Amino acid sequence: MTKSRPGGNGLSPEAGAGPDELGGTPDRELRRDRPRLPPVRLAPREELAAAARVAPLLRAARDLSAWADDHPAVPARQVLAGSDARAAAEALDLTADELDAAWQVVAAASEQAAAGDPLKSLDSPLNS
Repeated sequence: MTKSRPGGNGLSPEAGAGPDELGGTPDRELRRDRPRLPPVRLAPREELAAAARVAPLLRAARDLSAWADDHPAVPARQVLAGSDARAAAEALDLTADELDAAWQVVAAASEQAAAGDPLKSLDSPLNS
């Protein structure tokens, strides 16, 4: 007689149906009857990059990075504040929350580029 672990047969232990009540079917037979899902494959790199470029947050970050490149007076820092933030939000039609999130992405990408990530350009970390 094969003992199975509680709940291992797909029935709750409270139901009182164990392997004996199911005709002695072991767990592995029940697992074999379940349909298997196909393995997940990522899309090609180019397709993933194209999808990322149109994602709202990444698109806003890319636009904000380009805006900052066109405004050299904007200091490179962790927080975009004051008149710079208002000007960027107005130019890019972003809310304060969207601007903050996009600036965090820009700052993180810039830090990664400064750390020597070969996939990023120091001048335009989000445009590479």
